[in-house]
Amino acid sequence: MKIILTGFGKFGNIVENPTTKLAEQLKDDSNATVVHILEVSAEGLQETLRPYWEEAENSGNDTIFVHMGVNNGATEINLEQFGYNVADFRIPDERGWEPDNEPIVLDGPDNIMTTLPLESFVEKLGVNTKISTDPGRYICNYVYYKSLTMTSKHDNQHALFVHVPMFEVLGQDEQLKIIKQLLVLLHQVILTGFGKFYNILENPTTTLVELLKDDPFVTETRVIETSAVALKQVLQPLWEEAQATGEPTLFFHLGVDDSAEEVHFEKCAYNLADFCIPDEAGWEPQEQVILEGEPEVIYTALPIQELVEAIGMDCATSTDPGYYVCNYTYFLSLVNTRKHCTKQVGLWKIRHGGCHPTALLVKELELEVAEIHVLPVSGSGVRTTMAPLWAQADKRSEVTTFLHLGVNQEADCIRLEASAYNVADFPIPDEHGWQPHDQIILQGHDDVISTTLQVHKLAQELGERCIVSTDPGRFVCNCLYYLTLDHISNAKHEYALFVHVPSFDVISEEDQ
Repeated sequence: MKIILTGFGKFGNIVENPTTKLAEQLKDDSNATVVHILEVSAEGLQETLRPYWEEAENSGNDTIFVHMGVNNGATEINLEQFGYNVADFRIPDERGWEPDNEPIVLDGPDNIMTTLPLESFVEKLGVNTKISTDPGRYICNYVYYKSLTMTSKHDNQHALFVHVPMFEVLGQDEQLKIIKQLLVLLHQVILTGFGKFYNILENPTTTLVELLKDDPFVTETRVIETSAVALKQVLQPLWEEAQATGEPTLFFHLGVDDSAEEVHFEKCAYNLADFCIPDEAGWEPQEQVILEGEPEVIYTALPIQELVEAIGMDCATSTDPGYYVCNYTYFLSLVNTRKHCTKQVGLWKIRHGGCHPTALLVKELELEVAEIHVLPVSGSGVRTTMAPLWAQADKRSEVTTFLHLGVNQEADCIRLEASAYNVADFPIPDEHGWQPHDQIILQGHDDVISTTLQVHKLAQELGERCIVSTDPGRFVCNCLYYLTLDHISNAKHEYALFVHVPSFDVISEEDQ
């Protein structure tokens, strides 16, 4: 979780802004990724924050913008619940701008509510904090509405504005203590390890959890008996609490692989319990589904590859957590956090048959294309996977074509999509639980973008089972296609095409 924390400088008759001092004191706080003191001007704050907004939008990574501002009439710390689409400045900002009842974002909603659980925060932060629904209409509201607009595009991104009183009303030390506690609440980490099993009498994850229990990044630790029944008894209340509070929570599970030579960050877990030995409670399932009705594979939404690259040596990514208790734990955690917490994302991937037809097609094409990726069926998931690929293509000089495959269950032929639309209107939730209704994908961008490839010529060459379409729907396929076309719109050597395929009972896998 990346936390961008900001305070403000002087303005009006506030020569020494308390949020300046709070921000300076929090620059070394381990829970704040980046700390900035913003100029009290619309233009100035956008110059500072725009790179962070854009990075969050393009990467789709877990990000929270926490803005601090002063309310010299307040007697306690206010957590602002709403930002309003109105700039109505009572005095000019520090660059002389004084808008009179102007919209902050043209055609934006009248107000946006933070997705963070403020009631839970106030309950845990105690006296001297409360929820407010009026951030004013000056610069504080301006920056808040801007950040809420940017983070509303991803359900694993959030924004919060914190109004503090003057230090004469509530002391600096007390304010600093409350803000530090708030940053901890935004970084809930549940760390687990396992006890002994089979011939592993001293499990290294037991020792690691003990060593990390006082780490400032870790909220709670558990050492769990290596059995399915025990792990559910320990973790079920924690999953339920995370779901009930809505607080951003990461479940970080440690397990041992006695054949491994390095640390493996597991990208996914499988809906299969196939124990090679009994667990510590004597259970030994054979090729048994863990949860009926759930996907065969679920991938974490966390940027595992980036983590491994940042850590460096002795680390690698893995897609094979085995089918013992480690995989069992991981799969249950991914299911329970998929629509909450860190928003773990489900993927359709080939494992034991019966899967998304485009995943099978992608597998068959592996020797014919430069790179293969099976994407999560979620708005934020496709951004997370595609952002580094778009960036790599920008840096290369050779021609790059992004060829996206998706299934249209109502289609009776292969459809080459000529255009994508700047609208997300999902008939069902995506695999991340997001279900926008008639929502703009990218504010201020074109309503429609068409591919520059000659789709009509392609369709003629491919034959009668292939047609040109101008309707990719408004679900994840359209979102992916629009984002790719928008990203490459100014690149001379980059192209994109979305191909909708029917199910295999309409046109066989081989023919497709």
